[in-house]
Amino acid sequence: MNSNNKINAAKTANKDLINPILNLQIGNRIGIVGYAGNIIQNSLLDLTSDAQALNTKIDSLVTGTGTNICAGIKNATDKFLGQSPQTKTK
Repeated sequence: MNSNNKINAAKTANKDLINPILNLQIGNRIGIVGYAGNIIQNSLLDLTSDAQALNTKIDSLVTGTGTNICAGIKNATDKFLGQSPQTKTK
């Protein structure tokens, strides 16, 4: 599978998750962290319940060099903990 097919498959998979997660419970939010060799700053989206904003950000993602999944997970965890109310189960 070439890189365009991989990124398009990833975009489709991410979009397929948006509505089920947002509709599962009122107040659910999703954020996006893009990464390659490092975090890609213009690919970040804070936690939101705006499905259109999420789809737009997903559409803007492009392939890069490398796969620094550790940086992606760390950034996502930091955002998740920093933007979630303390009363919410995490």
